[in-house]
Amino acid sequence: MEYLKTFYKSILAGLFIAIGGTIYLSLDNKIIGALFFSVGLLGICATNQMLLTGRCCYTINLLELSTIFCGNTLGAMWGGFMIIVVRPNLVEKANTLYTTKIAEGWHVVILGFLCNILIYLAVEGYKSGHVALLIIAVATFILCGFEHSIANIFYFTISDEGLSSSTGLLYLGTNVFGNLLGGFFIQFMNYLIKNEDECKKLK
Repeated sequence: MEYLKTFYKSILAGLFIAIGGTIYLSLDNKIIGALFFSVGLLGICATNQMLLTGRCCYTINLLELSTIFCGNTLGAMWGGFMIIVVRPNLVEKANTLYTTKIAEGWHVVILGFLCNILIYLAVEGYKSGHVALLIIAVATFILCGFEHSIANIFYFTISDEGLSSSTGLLYLGTNVFGNLLGGFFIQFMNYLIKNEDECKKLK
C-alpha cells in the first residue's frame, strides 16, 4: 500500500511538471518562462508529492525510485496528451526543443548530473524556508540548458517524434541516468560530510 501511495503522489508530481513545462513553452521570453516553470517544483514541495529528480538525492531504494519514475512518466505524458488537445500550437515549439536537445548526444549525462545538483539546492532551499532559492535554482538549470528527465518526457510527448523514435527514447534513458548520478553523488558527499563531523565529535 505504501508504494501505491507513492505511485499516486508521483503521478501528481508528473502533472505539476507538465504544467510548468506548458508555461515554459507558452512564453517567448526564456527568462520569464524559466522562472515560471518553477511552479511545478513549488507545487510538488508544497503538497509533498514525489519527483524522481528530487527523491534520488535522499534515497537509493531502487524499488521506490522505479515506482516514482513510473508515476512521474504517466503524469507527465498525461499532461502532454491533454496539452496537445487544448494547445496544439505548442507542438511546433516542442519539436524545436526536441531537435535542440537531441543534438546534445551523450552530453545529456553531464547535463542531467548538473541539473540534479540544482534540484537538490532548490529542494533544500524550500525546506529551509527560502522559496526564492527554489525559484532561482530551477530557473538556473533551465537557462543553463541542464536536462530534467521528467520535464523532457513531457516535452517529448508533445513533440511529433520524441517518444516514437529510438533516438528520443535513448536520450530520455540517458537523461534519467544522469539525473540519478547527480542525486547519488549528493548522497555520497553528504555521507562523507556526516562521517567527518562524527569523527570530529569522537576526537
